[in-house]
Amino acid sequence: MSSFAKPDKDDEEGGDEGADTVVGGESEEPTGADYVPIVKLNKLAEVITHEEDEDIAYCQRVKLNEFGETLLNKGTGIKEWKEKGIGELKILKHKTSGKNRILMRQEKTLKICANFYCDHRIPELKALNGSDKAWVVSSPADFSDATTPTSRIFSVRFNAPEQASEFKAKWDVAQSEMKAIFEAKAKDPSVDDAAEALAKVAIADKTEPAGGDADKTEPAGGGAAPEP
Repeated sequence: MSSFAKPDKDDEEGGDEGADTVVGGESEEPTGADYVPIVKLNKLAEVITHEEDEDIAYCQRVKLNEFGETLLNKGTGIKEWKEKGIGELKILKHKTSGKNRILMRQEKTLKICANFYCDHRIPELKALNGSDKAWVVSSPADFSDATTPTSRIFSVRFNAPEQASEFKAKWDVAQSEMKAIFEAKAKDPSVDDAAEALAKVAIADKTEPAGGDADKTEPAGGGAAPEP
């Protein structure tokens, strides 16, 4: 008879009785063996982004372009818009100093493509060719590619006009806060943090006599961005 014959009914009913046994009639018992992995993974090193001491005041996914010479036009003086990357554009506020800066990394490589302070002396944002979804912003001191500051002109393109409007509102606030900090530092160099700086500015505004001469010196870093 074939060894694959259907088992008897009695064998099926009594099949559970030997469930705890193995071949040879011996019961399974824990061996207590300790298996050591062949490859031991070391603890990953902590990645420092230099954003640990900052709060995110604004964050939005954008496309960033820079107005400058391309590789083909290098040294010719011919400038045009070239893509810097797509990623999250952030306005970061330092927890202690209160200073605001723009930081953007490419979403795939995480390479920094924009890194500069929201300096109050930077000209007002300008719409790119009249678009309601893109702004032109210039920075006299961008630190994205090197340790030395470089003057750059960027265009920031958003997916919707509402996003562009929100960014402008946040940018204006960041510039106002930076202006207050710099004014307080100019009046009192001993000021160390933003809260103290803003408090001193508020007190100075209340005590300054009406009709005083305003600061008529033209701020550094002026000049409108060229039309692309």
